[in-house]
Amino acid sequence: MKRFIKGLAIIGITLVAFTDTTVQASAKRHYVKTPTSLRGNWYSLNHVHNTLSITKYTFSGMEGIHNHWKLSGKKFSKHMSTPELYVGKGDSPRGYYWIGLSSTDAGQLYRRTTLKFHGKKYSAIKQLNLISYNPVKYQTTYWTHQKNLKR
Repeated sequence: MKRFIKGLAIIGITLVAFTDTTVQASAKRHYVKTPTSLRGNWYSLNHVHNTLSITKYTFSGMEGIHNHWKLSGKKFSKHMSTPELYVGKGDSPRGYYWIGLSSTDAGQLYRRTTLKFHGKKYSAIKQLNLISYNPVKYQTTYWTHQKNLKR
């Protein structure tokens, strides 16, 4: 019996000595990319001076003349391990993306769609802004590539 325990102890020490048990964390940062279907420069149908610009790593816009904002999928804050831009697909059966500020509920739903004006089809983005939780109500905004498209 002593031989058996001694043999197990030698095997155990050998395994511990020759295996690396340390776990190394990945130091590589992962950037957040925007969906390719939503990229481009978009202009609001509801308001004259509102623009939306979506690139591979940025989501920026202008509301009115002086209110500019920008979220980046490459920019990390000092105390966060995630970028400031959040893009989530979710379980939506209608193809909406949740895009907004990371680690908050500040965001809206976006999806690519087509609109028909005066018999001509235009590509557009449909944006849903949550107005109230009880009952759930959304405000819809449409964005197109054309600046002067009027309803």
